[in-house]
This record gives sequence, C-alpha cells and structure tokens, in this order.
Amino acid sequence: MVTLKLLKEKEHLFWSRVKKSDGGCWLWTGQSKRSYPHKPAYGQFTVCLKGKSFILRSHRASYMLHHNVELTNSKQFICHHCDVTMCVNPDHLFLGTNEDNMKDMAKKGRACCPKLDVEKVVRIKKMLAEKKSHREIARVFGVSRVMVCRINRGRVWAHVKCNGWEPSTRKGRRLTKDEVSEIKRLLKNGTPRKQVASNVNVSLSVVNRIAIGRTHREEARQKKGIEPYGIL
Repeated sequence: MVTLKLLKEKEHLFWSRVKKSDGGCWLWTGQSKRSYPHKPAYGQFTVCLKGKSFILRSHRASYMLHHNVELTNSKQFICHHCDVTMCVNPDHLFLGTNEDNMKDMAKKGRACCPKLDVEKVVRIKKMLAEKKSHREIARVFGVSRVMVCRINRGRVWAHVKCNGWEPSTRKGRRLTKDEVSEIKRLLKNGTPRKQVASNVNVSLSVVNRIAIGRTHREEARQKKGIEPYGIL
C-alpha cells in the first residue's frame, strides 16, 4: 500500500510526469492502464520500495498530495468533475463513495448500461430476490448475464435499494450432483455443448470443463492421483 509518507518522498517524480495548463486539466503523461478494453485509461504511478513495486492511480496520488490525506480505504473514491480520466488537477477531483460515483455518472449521462434506469434496476433486484435465474432476467430486460451478475454482486447500481435483496457474496452457483449427471448424460448422447448449457442453465465454459474432466473438484481428485470423472 502506498502511504502518504512514501508518496511525499516521490512527489518531485510524480509532478514531473504531469502536463499542467492554466485553468484546465492537468494531464498525466506517465504509464496508464484500462480496466476493460472499451473503458478509458487511468494514469498509474509506480513507487518502488525495498525491491517491491506499489501502483497507485495517478488522480488518487494527486488528491493525497494536495490535501495531505491518506486514502487507505478502497471505499473512498476519487471522482472527476471534468470526466477526464487522465486528469490529475486537484481542483477537478472530489472525494466520494461508490454511490456518489454512480449518481455522478447517471447525472452526466454516463450510466454503465443505457438500457437500464432506477426503476428497471429495482425490478431486476426484486427478481433476484425471488431467485429468478440470471439468464431469464437478462432476457426480460435485454441486457447481458454479466450485467445481471454485476448488479447482483453490488458492483454496479449499488446505490439503488430494494427490500428483500442483498448483494451476493458467493463466487458462483455450485452445481448439484443431479445437474452434473444430467450434463454428462446429454454429452454422452451427443447433444451439442451449447444446447447442454442452455438446457441445464449453466455457462458453456462449465460444460466444457466437465466434458474434459477439469472441474475444480475433479482437478483436486487428479492431484491426489484419482481418475477424473470426465467422459471425453
């Protein structure tokens, strides 16, 4: 973790990588990285200490240096008034939460999914509370299952509340023995893998892993010298 004290020692190096302008954005000229291919890049500042490298987003580093504060909590978001992700001008930054960030995005028309609004998200969360499948919900609202999963885990639209719904903390749904047996039966009968995934309501990657004997449980069995359950 990059502390304020460590950052202060590298302050001259940090500002040497900033292109300042009067009254406008101060653009970061150092390294940058995109969270996703379709997302804008954010600047990154690397600090080395005793042979170890620590990476901090450049706009967070700027806020810490300017306001002389520590940002040790991942729930502390540094948001942009200017919406320029490579900007490190302290006057363009403000401290907030994920909820503040989402509200700011919606206010500026940069919602993570233009197809959704607060009313639709509430309906999605009600369906999640009723244990409806992600596939069914995605089909009803015309969004991807990944979006439904992110909503269910509280990654997006976290500020929208719904009675009876709580963010999921599970990494994934565990298949029952009957479901695994049904997948293997369909595969043995020559059913295409995509059709198997649709019939059992699982992802294609899960079917592929079961087909070649590479589920998590079977990998553990192989490490112990036990033959996998795979059928192909």
